[in-house]
Amino acid sequence: MTMNNELKNKITITGELGSGKSTVGKIIANLECIDYYSTGEILRKIASNMNKSILEMNKYAEENKSIDDEIDGFTINLGKSNASFVMDSRMAWYFIPNSFKVMLIVDSKSAALRIIGQADRTSESYVDVDAAVNDLMQRKESERKRFVELYSVDYTDKRNFDLILDTTISTPESLAAFIIGKYLCWKKNVYQAGYWISPKRLMPTQHITMPGNDDYKVLELNMKRNGYDESRPAKVIKKNDIYYILDGHKRTSVAIHLSLEYVPILLLSDEDDEKEILPGLTTQKYIETSTSKSSLHDWEEAHGFRFMV
Repeated sequence: MTMNNELKNKITITGELGSGKSTVGKIIANLECIDYYSTGEILRKIASNMNKSILEMNKYAEENKSIDDEIDGFTINLGKSNASFVMDSRMAWYFIPNSFKVMLIVDSKSAALRIIGQADRTSESYVDVDAAVNDLMQRKESERKRFVELYSVDYTDKRNFDLILDTTISTPESLAAFIIGKYLCWKKNVYQAGYWISPKRLMPTQHITMPGNDDYKVLELNMKRNGYDESRPAKVIKKNDIYYILDGHKRTSVAIHLSLEYVPILLLSDEDDEKEILPGLTTQKYIETSTSKSSLHDWEEAHGFRFMV
């Protein structure tokens, strides 16, 4: 059954703390001329009125379901309406299943620096970046635990979303434009769910030997004409917020040279050291045996940039 167009004018954005949900959501709402809502702002107002920090508020909400009931009721009613909107919310994707569901991902240190720099978040103050990172990790686990207990779903499970997008080294404007592009494809029923990231976030596990050879030149010409082939995402593994390329070095290299902002990835291991990614080879072992400072330096020199770490 074809979905009513009115019901498809809804975008829900979930994301890790400090991933830029509010900023990106507001830009999208402005560009699309639709309303913007944020359950985070609602929760911060409640916390301020109760003289609690956000972490204290999350822990309080674990024992007082009325907080979630109030926010959930608002979200459900909004989802049932014919209104067009963007909603920044941990659980809106769950309560509004007919929405375009976006998840934003960010490196933990970058998230901490962003939150420290936001003067309007008065309920969140930290002595240093490490304290902020630790607090964000506690908040994330507190929220994840609460929502699993309340709804029997894990909002951090990437399989729940139409678009997963890493925001670590991207501008809010480019993120918003990219999301809108995928959202418009989704409205036309010509979109497949995917995980996208800046190619400059992908670290090599091979020595750089590709630039200049004939295969590389053919791939570069094809990508320049047609964009990145979404049917061939780079296969990657993630450890300590770092993405390592398992397969797709050449495609990633070309994407960097062409200044593509995002490339699709297939995440084979997500912070799981013991997962077997190749016969007899775990994530941890692969990274230990396949990465080196020299190959990393050569990759940076060949592409004219420096990694964040």
